[in-house]
Amino acid sequence: MLVVEILAAVTAMTTPANIITFKHADVLVVDAANEPLFRSSRDYLLKAAKNPAGQVVRYDPVGKRVLVSIEGPEYWVRCAELAPMAASCPAILPKPATRSVKIPRAGVPAKGMASRGLPTCPGDPRCPQSD
Repeated sequence: MLVVEILAAVTAMTTPANIITFKHADVLVVDAANEPLFRSSRDYLLKAAKNPAGQVVRYDPVGKRVLVSIEGPEYWVRCAELAPMAASCPAILPKPATRSVKIPRAGVPAKGMASRGLPTCPGDPRCPQSD
C-alpha cells in the first residue's frame, strides 16, 4: 500500500498541474516561518531555488503556500499569488463583498506594508545569489 501512495505522490508532483505559474510578474517570497524575504520574478526565483522545471516541491495546506526550493534556503510562495493548481493551491472561491472596515491589530503591518523595504530581485544587492 505504501508503494502505491508513493507512486501516486510522484505522479502528482510530475504532472503539468503542479507547475508554478505566477498571477503577476513578481511574487513575495517568504521563508519557513512565513517571514517576507524578497520580491522576485519567476525566472529569478526558480534559478535561486535550483528548481528550473518550476515544480511544486511541497504543499502546505494549512499555510496555503508551496515550497519552491529544492536545496538551500527554503523559499515559499503563498497560493494567493499563484495560479490555481489541481494537487496544490486549488482554486479558492471569492468571499462575498462586505462593507465592514478592517482595522489592523497592533504590531501587525497593514496589507502592502509587509513588502516595504524588501529587495526586488534581480537587481538589488541584497538578493540571494543564484549560481
